[in-house]
Amino acid sequence: NTSGGNNTATGNYALLSNTTGGFNTATGNYALLSNTTGYSNTATGYRALNSNTTGNYNTATGLHSLYSNTTGSHNTATGDSALYSNTTASQNIAIGTQALYTQSYNPGSAWNSNNVAIGYQAFEEFGSRERGELVEVGVIKTDLQCEIQRFLEALHGLPRCPHDKISPYF
Repeated sequence: NTSGGNNTATGNYALLSNTTGGFNTATGNYALLSNTTGYSNTATGYRALNSNTTGNYNTATGLHSLYSNTTGSHNTATGDSALYSNTTASQNIAIGTQALYTQSYNPGSAWNSNNVAIGYQAFEEFGSRERGELVEVGVIKTDLQCEIQRFLEALHGLPRCPHDKISPYF
């Protein structure tokens, strides 16, 4: 650390490469290992946000969560290997083991940003062929699926829950 301030690092090699990044919290071995100038990140777990260099406002909770992120910002990953392959895409939410596992930036095509994946392996094989702004609710009980779908509909104008006989998503 050269001039970064207000950082907290707990664990072997946590925030090891930080130079000027500030307001970061790294808890766990190798958490935020490669961070140099990124700020306001929170990494909790072994190798959480491991490759982050300049990404900001990311939250990674769980073993290998947001592992490959380098410059992506405003991402939230909770669960073992959630958003594991994300490198530069931003504003994604992955909750659950391996949720949005293969999420990444597709050079020359589209930013795969603004996605929500909830549940075990939800959008696990989400890749460069998809464009952003997608929602998948994985292995969740139907009633909870409906409540989440209704919330998302109200928030983003998405189709209604299947029990409302309109949505093709569940």
